[in-house]
Amino acid sequence: MEDYKNLEKWHFHNNEKDCNYLFDLVLKGIKTATSYLYLKESDLKPKSFYSILTNWDNSKEILLKTTKIYKTKFKNVTELHAQKEGEGDKTLAYYKKVHTDFFKNECKNHNLFFNKNTEIVCEEFKILKKSLN
Repeated sequence: MEDYKNLEKWHFHNNEKDCNYLFDLVLKGIKTATSYLYLKESDLKPKSFYSILTNWDNSKEILLKTTKIYKTKFKNVTELHAQKEGEGDKTLAYYKKVHTDFFKNECKNHNLFFNKNTEIVCEEFKILKKSLN
């Protein structure tokens, strides 16, 4: 697993502040899950179970392994998943508050309407290597 150049590189969010905040949560081992809008079946099948998470300017990288991936409705996200997301006070209430805004914006970008039945993908991961560069 030493050939990292062909792995997908990605980062959280669409702005530097949130991206780096979430990257640091992963680096500290607090954030071990994420969620994103379900758009197509291939969203449930990562290109590889390994990927590289970067901070905003790509100066830091973390090698991750996806350990679980599943589709659910926003209203069915569990307290356990919210804890694994690691954000705020790690409660389901906090998760729903911040992710409602996030998913509303994502849906708007795809000409969709967000509601409690919107399908999302929940993904869990673990760190394999904290620094690749």
